[in-house]
Amino acid sequence: MCAIIGSSDLNTLKELIELNSYRGSLSYSFSLFNTYSNTLHVLKRKLGTINLDSLFIPANSYCIVHIQAPTTDAKDVDSIHPAAIPGTTSEFPDMALWHNGIIKQDTVKENIN
Repeated sequence: MCAIIGSSDLNTLKELIELNSYRGSLSYSFSLFNTYSNTLHVLKRKLGTINLDSLFIPANSYCIVHIQAPTTDAKDVDSIHPAAIPGTTSEFPDMALWHNGIIKQDTVKENIN
């Protein structure tokens, strides 16, 4: 089970994370979409519970948080969403997919072409 949460307001983001925390605590990702430059930054992909006090949303940004309790046997950093198709670096993917189900990385790559 997992939850996908998004907001440009830090207080709303924290409230939504707390309300959905029962949906997963094994890992999380923290991504920012800059609405000014139209760039996506996948800043964190970590095992463990998200630290709400460490969150910050810069101006002109929309934050997407994915908290996860995997439904598969994969329980490592590589299994943390978003499934990203790297651009210049994995921090700046060309595309990213957050999902609430089982979609394999190979399937994501196969279907973007």
